[in-house]
Amino acid sequence: MEQIKILNEIIKETEIISSEYKQVEYYYVYATFFFDGNFYIGSRISKTTPETDVKYIGSYKDKELYKDGEKVILKTFSSESEMIYYETSLIKKFKDHPKCINVNTTPRTCTKVYSSKDLISSKDLRTMFGFSSASTLCNWIHLTGIERVKMGRSYYVSSNDVNKLNELSNYIKSGNGYESYLKSQGKTDNEIESILSKIRGI
Repeated sequence: MEQIKILNEIIKETEIISSEYKQVEYYYVYATFFFDGNFYIGSRISKTTPETDVKYIGSYKDKELYKDGEKVILKTFSSESEMIYYETSLIKKFKDHPKCINVNTTPRTCTKVYSSKDLISSKDLRTMFGFSSASTLCNWIHLTGIERVKMGRSYYVSSNDVNKLNELSNYIKSGNGYESYLKSQGKTDNEIESILSKIRGI
């Protein structure tokens, strides 16, 4: 009887705690549709509920062309990792759709386990290669097909994969372009066109 009494008190207290809890961050995945039929898939961490987060419609590149769009909330989540997995899976499925304008389709999650000493931050990479904007680094990561690791809200690349970025850097310094590099990596014409179209935001 004493145990039942204690259990009931615990259950009652948990109900009180649940009613007092206020969520401070909301995780959701969305798709935004534009006037020309194109669409963008993304994820969002918001301080307000997804339904009231109406001003944000995406982090796509061409803000001048796509100033407005209809954002559809696809799914909400209780954790960032679950949200990223869902977003990455959707982009992987639709990245080659002719109407999809997602440019950075490099997976945001990884299957490998790294220690912090094996990772280099995007900020450090930009300094290392002299990039003035994050978009150039994203393009290079997409071109080389290396994996990005997301820890918190920052992105990292394995130190082993930096060799691929160095290879691309040397290739470009030699006077070659993106298309030539992709051909040297054995990409087909269709694959090259798809990759370059994503990078250019076509």
